[in-house]
Amino acid sequence: MTAAAHRRHVASDLIATLVVVAFSMTVALGYARVFSAWPFVRDMAVIVATGHGVGLLLRRLRVNPWIAVPIMAIVLVWTVLVLYYRDTFSWALPTSDTWSILRTQLTSVRSEFRTAVAPVNYGGGWDVLAAIGLATSVLLADVFAFRADARAETLVPGGVLFIFVGALGDERLRVAGAVALVGVGVVTTVGLRWYHAEPGRGESATSWRRWPTAIAFGVVIAIIAGIAGPRLPGADAAPLYDTSGRGGGVTQVVSDGPEGDITYHLSVGNGEATFAAGPAEPEDIKMEQDWTTAVAVATGELNAQEAFIGGQIRLYGDQQLLLDSQPVFGALDAVFATVRDRTVYE
Repeated sequence: MTAAAHRRHVASDLIATLVVVAFSMTVALGYARVFSAWPFVRDMAVIVATGHGVGLLLRRLRVNPWIAVPIMAIVLVWTVLVLYYRDTFSWALPTSDTWSILRTQLTSVRSEFRTAVAPVNYGGGWDVLAAIGLATSVLLADVFAFRADARAETLVPGGVLFIFVGALGDERLRVAGAVALVGVGVVTTVGLRWYHAEPGRGESATSWRRWPTAIAFGVVIAIIAGIAGPRLPGADAAPLYDTSGRGGGVTQVVSDGPEGDITYHLSVGNGEATFAAGPAEPEDIKMEQDWTTAVAVATGELNAQEAFIGGQIRLYGDQQLLLDSQPVFGALDAVFATVRDRTVYE
């Protein structure tokens, strides 16, 4: 292979990598619909550049895919951790504190996921969750594009992430983001077809002439999508399932009381907690107990866990959600402490 031919190989690889980078970065910008400000862009750009940059380097070094892919994954994990937990590192490596904080924050996000409403603050575990999603998308896109010789299939991981984020996000940049994704996706697909189909990886002397056509075609498709998309039937319809700050509640039924059966609920959603008569709407959990048990638990004479094990409290619905919501109930306990102190049971 001549030096000139080698340079053309490098140029082809670099151009193909750049179009995939452009698509991954467009996916990352979709996070603007769930975060209240733009500081996330810098961190996401670092993840995109690191992931695809390491992939390019390993290809140029002709590292075996079975070795290269795990290396990429490790580098991306290290990048995410160093971006958000650098202060917990020792000798440039994560420590037990790093993993402990990561677990704590992801657990917190999991408990907030059902009730959080976009846009949320970029922090508190939401930032790390976004970074993990993007890093996974970057890894899969690079493997599909350059290790599996894929074309349009390369867009699938990023497209899935973009749609998922859009389902959770608000209306900001909804059309603009979709238009950008379609346009860049078309250019990326054309670029990868050129990269894989041209003899010598697209090194012919006239191959560069196709790029203006590809870019123009991507722009036209994006404009058509931006104009026609919002006008399609059902474009303004309500979602089949509201994943944005859905909220939910716990219904409590106390039977055989002095005034008969009593039903009340505690609901958490849209950043607020409400306590009122009647069942929760929607109802995630329902608890039933008689008056004697309710008084014994409220006055501390009976442990709630023991009452549950003994069948005195009957629980229906999403029990895992109840466990995940313990931090919320713990925070509300102080609010109800005054109520308990002033309550007389007769």
